Amino acid sequence: MDAPAGKIETFVEVEFPLGDGKVRPDGLIQVRRGNRTWSALVEVKTGRNGLQVPQVECYLDVARENGFDAVITISTELPTRGRSPSDRR
Repeated sequence: MDAPAGKIETFVEVEFPLGDGKVRPDGLIQVRRGNRTWSALVEVKTGRNGLQVPQVECYLDVARENGFDAVITISTELPTRGRSPSDRR
């Protein structure tokens, strides 16, 4: 994912404005080295709670608006036909 080696900081349930509302992904990871910062939003789903495409799309919008490098999803869902459950292609 092209993150630099550096100081890692993690944050839980950071709130971000989006449109007229707010969204709160499960986490934010930032890796800093020198003047470079790599950032990723994290969403985790376990048990019967599956990834929801609209929710992941909101987090992709937040990442894009804030210049983040990635959105990482972790779930118990298995990909179908080689695709992630949140694949937008």
